[in-house]
Amino acid sequence: MRVIFVADRFYPLIGGGEKYVLSIASGLAERGHDVHVLTSSVPGRPQLEVLRCGLKVLRIKPIFHVRDIPILPLLKFVSSDAEIIHISGPSLNEDVICPFLKALNHKVVSTYHADFIMENMLVTTYYVMKAHLTYRFVDKIIVTTVRYAEILKRRGVPSEKISVIPIGVNEEIFKPAKNEERVLLRERYGIKGKIVLFVGCLDRKHAYKHPEILLKSFKSLIKDKKFAEARLIMVGGGELIKYYQKFSEGVGISKRVSFLGRVSM
Repeated sequence: MRVIFVADRFYPLIGGGEKYVLSIASGLAERGHDVHVLTSSVPGRPQLEVLRCGLKVLRIKPIFHVRDIPILPLLKFVSSDAEIIHISGPSLNEDVICPFLKALNHKVVSTYHADFIMENMLVTTYYVMKAHLTYRFVDKIIVTTVRYAEILKRRGVPSEKISVIPIGVNEEIFKPAKNEERVLLRERYGIKGKIVLFVGCLDRKHAYKHPEILLKSFKSLIKDKKFAEARLIMVGGGELIKYYQKFSEGVGISKRVSFLGRVSM
């Protein structure tokens, strides 16, 4: 089976959506399917790359950008014999390409990861229009939570088009630490007492997750005697780390927050 994945961003860039596409696409490639990823170009990476699992990655130079979102000339790279085209969204690229893919009788699947930057009426209107227009041309929409299934239904997406498929966990990598490992980690980072842990990218693309809310909430939490000694551990790299450090100073909790940057597994 030939499958094409379309993603605005992809490995080696870091993020939940990037990891999601890499995991599914490489898993299908390992099972013997002919799998291609169409994505935006990345400095220092070749235009065409074949990963060890046999996954083929084509990095395309964007036509232009809309708020850091690359708009790609995808149609000339979509193979006519692709049996499934999977789009990682919501994305402006799917708004452009989906009507053409449907006209060409392609089977199109879109994963709706989340609503991004729901801060004003214009953006809210965009998501409503996407539900009514773009998703008319999509055969199936995958959401990772029941909540997003309900959101799309309220916006007018037919329930039969939506499938809830939670994101899986690789238990060989993510497993409870042994007691001695916990002790060593606490010693390494000088942590005592209870821990509040944040793991995520601290960059502009993921600013919609608003770590500021967590920082302000943590200030309220440590007023409770049960959490008086708690520390907030922020794990993740990105160009906004200094901004969040300054923000933590502004709310008066900088001595209780540790920014560890990117931590390798």
